[in-house]
Amino acid sequence: MLINGLSFRSGFNALAATNQYESKYETKEAITEAQHALNQKIVEEGNVLLKNRNNALPLKGDDKKVTVFHSFFNPGDWSQSEGYMVLSGGGSGNIWTGSSDCPDTETSHGCHTIYNGLNDHGYDYNKAMLNEYNKHGGFYDAKFCDMNGPKMNIVKGQESTFTDYNTAIITISRLETESIDNYTLTMDGDKIAYERDPAKPESHYLQIRDNEKELIEYAKSKFGKVVVLLNTAAPIEIDYLKTSENVDAVVWVGYPGESGLKDIPGVLDGTVNPSGRLVDTWAKDFSQDPTY
Repeated sequence: MLINGLSFRSGFNALAATNQYESKYETKEAITEAQHALNQKIVEEGNVLLKNRNNALPLKGDDKKVTVFHSFFNPGDWSQSEGYMVLSGGGSGNIWTGSSDCPDTETSHGCHTIYNGLNDHGYDYNKAMLNEYNKHGGFYDAKFCDMNGPKMNIVKGQESTFTDYNTAIITISRLETESIDNYTLTMDGDKIAYERDPAKPESHYLQIRDNEKELIEYAKSKFGKVVVLLNTAAPIEIDYLKTSENVDAVVWVGYPGESGLKDIPGVLDGTVNPSGRLVDTWAKDFSQDPTY
């Protein structure tokens, strides 16, 4: 599993007390600061630019007036998440984000969200859209997304606010951890049906969903630029994103780790160069693979 970030435990100092490990840090705060610096460096060097149509990136000037949309559906409480994006895998790949150290944030999901990064890098983002996501709840109850992608009535409810913003940033997240890294699920109302959809036998979890395509096409009709962030650990089918004229730029951000989400806006505005490279072949059609 690819995790574009790290998290360390301050328990290393316990080993230092027994002379089994010589720590270079005097305090927990010093460890945390070094941890975040390393996490930032990994994010800066690990993000992969998959598409940049007509030099849509880096975002400059009025293009840093953005509305952020999320497609996040987690079929179980398996991963660590902040600000409607995935930080890590589940199980042994899970990390502790320290959200309890900074609960008073705009998303109520910790202090290391993409929204904190937008503030840090001088963006003007659409707070009305974020407030709408907050109003419709958390990650696991399908209130603003389901297996088909984002619920468009929630997005369109904020349409009157979009005129003040030039760029749409769309985050597409997939949870990958043991046993649930390639779901073929359907929805029964707001509940998950753990079976393949007989009407769409080719449908699977690692492809761009119908409502995600609808969101992208809708966003292009309202904004000058559409930037998609792929918040995934494994490859997914992205032929639609690569070929669609509704998508101006695509960046794979992986799982950014404990504090890496807030460093992503710096990749989008050119503060750092998205110089990472893929280590897997991303197939156009997974159903053509013998293992499908």
